[in-house]
Amino acid sequence: MDQRWVFGMVNMAHPTKPIFIYVPDRRQETLQGIIEHHIPAGSVVVTDGWQAYRGLAQQGYLHLVVNHQQHFVDPRTGKFTVGVCDFHA
Repeated sequence: MDQRWVFGMVNMAHPTKPIFIYVPDRRQETLQGIIEHHIPAGSVVVTDGWQAYRGLAQQGYLHLVVNHQQHFVDPRTGKFTVGVCDFHA
């Protein structure tokens, strides 16, 4: 069975309008290209610790990372990434 990757984003100002995009892979170029297309520089971007998100701060984003191996809500910032998981196709 082939794997299909879905990349999801939620704008917390409009949480009922998520964006889901089928992606060919989870490489940095792919995911950061989508982020740059949909999210203006200067925005806060909250991700898990996946390596493809490294470098977002250098692209002009305030990048906050939630380490899912330790917790699902960051105890320092209160930020989380599981909001996109609340939507099902």
